Amino acid sequence: MVEAAWIDPIECPACLVVSRTFTLRKARISYEKYSEFLAALARLVAQGGRTRAFVESFVLIYTLAGYNNPNQEVKEKINRVMIEAAPLLLERLPKNPRLALEVSAAANAVDVEMLDYRFSGSLLEALSEKPEYRYTSADEVDEILSRAKRIAILLDNAGEAVVDLIVAARLVEHGKSVTLYARSKPYETDVTVDEVRELLGVLGLQLEVRGSGTHYPPHHPASEVRNELEEYDLVLAKGIANFETFLEAPLKTQTLSLLRAKCSPLARLFNVEKGKPIIVNPHRVPLRLAGRD
Repeated sequence: MVEAAWIDPIECPACLVVSRTFTLRKARISYEKYSEFLAALARLVAQGGRTRAFVESFVLIYTLAGYNNPNQEVKEKINRVMIEAAPLLLERLPKNPRLALEVSAAANAVDVEMLDYRFSGSLLEALSEKPEYRYTSADEVDEILSRAKRIAILLDNAGEAVVDLIVAARLVEHGKSVTLYARSKPYETDVTVDEVRELLGVLGLQLEVRGSGTHYPPHHPASEVRNELEEYDLVLAKGIANFETFLEAPLKTQTLSLLRAKCSPLARLFNVEKGKPIIVNPHRVPLRLAGRD
């Protein structure tokens, strides 16, 4: 595992504090528990490591809130909206696999409150935005998809996941074997493996789903399924957390990250406007630029 530095040593910890402050407000915990959390958060930031700090700080809020996810209501609401739009998504999703991935990247719009990002628009409208390619190209992605027979998709946020399930079904139509991966336990607005199974049932889709066994992403060393991901021809990693986890614990197998550059550090890293959807080959992200020097 690579040393888990922050992409930006000032802005990333600040984003953690802001994000968790909003989550704490939703949790409505007591002042005593709030003080306990702040002390633990300071220790996590001092220890370093973005994935561990973000996950463990959320788990602490989740525990203090009586094992309830303060973001659950938001997740359920956005899932309902996207399920209602599923027939339209099925009709409009491009037949071309790469173009379908572009829609998937654009769908990475929902998230918890961040230092300089708030999602307040329409996810359906966001799907039409064309992504930029970084450390790869449209032609190369076409080639990667043509060679890949077995594909794993690491899911991210609620709402967005509905789009990704439909994208997965499109890949199956092209003869691909696709397996979906999600966290087993709650984290922010991410879908859990049980929620994915429920969504598949509502959408009438039959796809294999695997869980990480933890609050951590499926490809994190703490996950129960990381090793099996190396057996795929291609891993499609959705969202910022999955991208950052890759930087800390890279997979050997071919991986593409599909996300939006929702924060200033990512916008600078990829030289795009903040909020822009991007498709990235994370294997080629320069170590120094990614905070791994």
